[in-house]
Amino acid sequence: MSEVILYRFGEALGAPDVSPFCVKMETYLRMAEIPFAKKLGSPNQAPKGKMPYIVHDGKKLGDSSHIIAYLKDAFQVDLDEGLSDLDRAHARAYQSMLEEHLYFVVVYFRWKVEAGWQVYRHAISKVMKDAGAPGFLIPMLIPLIRRSTLKSLTAQGVGRHSEAEAEEMGRSILSSLSSFLGEKPYFLGEKPTTLDATTYAMLSGLLAPIPGPLKPLLEADERLMAYCERMKARFFA
Repeated sequence: MSEVILYRFGEALGAPDVSPFCVKMETYLRMAEIPFAKKLGSPNQAPKGKMPYIVHDGKKLGDSSHIIAYLKDAFQVDLDEGLSDLDRAHARAYQSMLEEHLYFVVVYFRWKVEAGWQVYRHAISKVMKDAGAPGFLIPMLIPLIRRSTLKSLTAQGVGRHSEAEAEEMGRSILSSLSSFLGEKPYFLGEKPTTLDATTYAMLSGLLAPIPGPLKPLLEADERLMAYCERMKARFFA
């Protein structure tokens, strides 16, 4: 069977990709030991208008969760084999918390808060340049992208909060993750599952050198930091 081509934004800020959803997809491919190659892509070429997307056996698929469902069938691999119904329910709930809540808190401190934006915009510029965007256009495009992102953030709801309120949302989620992980090596037990691809992607993104309250909160949590180091050593060494 042919390898998967993963289209993503590109490396930035010491992370495999500037987008946690692209990191999620790459982490899953590594965990499932599915052969893949990486290429730079654009949301304009993505089937759902968002990154990442893949091409496999002539099929172009978007949305990380839908891609994973496809790959499970195509490669006959199931990282969640043996999980109980309760474990699967926990996984679904935590995935939602990470992707529908924590992600947007991260977006808030990267795109809305000025201190974070002044660092993050350079990462966005690098990604655009690496993807082939004309250099003279990038300074004009960046404010437009930011305006669109902040509009979406407000529509989602997190963008309506104060910095203190957004920080408290992030603090609460990290505390919940730490309690759920406990002394387990992975979030659902002794072996990594699909949930770990999502969790590692979101947590590792918080460690980027961007001003804001979430990075120190994560670094102060020994369990979550040990988890991030464990995942990195096993799948990104």
